[in-house]
Amino acid sequence: VTWRSGFSGGTQLKFLISYTADITPSKIHHLRLENVSILNESLSTRVNDLSLGSYVFWLRAENKFGSATSPNVTVNCAGLSMILI
Repeated sequence: VTWRSGFSGGTQLKFLISYTADITPSKIHHLRLENVSILNESLSTRVNDLSLGSYVFWLRAENKFGSATSPNVTVNCAGLSMILI
């Protein structure tokens, strides 16, 4: 998963990457990245152990000024690479 963060006001950021293979809330998975310092750079993390199929991902960014959540992105896991839908 790769994304570009906007300006953070110079503060530490926390990111919560969430994904699910279906819409059932009990099956939502989360990856948490904390104390991230960046300025308009691309960030990435690896999501392991996905089965073949479609997944919905979204990202939440937080700092001392507030939070923002990205729109949902659907990807198709077709082996070693993912294809954006």
